[in-house]
Amino acid sequence: MLKLSFKDILNGISSYSGVKRRFEYIGKYKNKRIICDYAHHPTEINECIKTAKEIFKNNCLFIFQPHTYSRTELLFSEFLSVLYDKNVVIYKTYGAREEYLYYSSGEYLASELSKEYLENEDQLKEKIKNAKETNIVLIGAGDLYDIAKSIVK
Repeated sequence: MLKLSFKDILNGISSYSGVKRRFEYIGKYKNKRIICDYAHHPTEINECIKTAKEIFKNNCLFIFQPHTYSRTELLFSEFLSVLYDKNVVIYKTYGAREEYLYYSSGEYLASELSKEYLENEDQLKEKIKNAKETNIVLIGAGDLYDIAKSIVK
């Protein structure tokens, strides 16, 4: 049995900042709250979106970056089902070690979902800046996290 005082427990809990890259508050960009989540599997993505909608009362824009062409191809139908009715924009695939494949890409995913597709960082920043939503949730295991860190002030 641990012998911790209530004060020690309270101090420990209050200083816990959460897990990095899991619904992590990054900062503000153009008066928009930027949240990043490492979710890259459809089940995780669905939970991230569900959580954000509960917390932010549906005042969210979700920007999803597929992680690798092979994963996108393997789970394509699942991605369609979790991203279909959501306020989602698709950002270019983070290919990691893989070569570009159109039919396994974020571009193709966006076309199949009839969603907006963002090809580069400038388009991403412009989308965030002009979003009517005040909460922007960047979802994926690629470079969105680094981009978010570089743009918040």
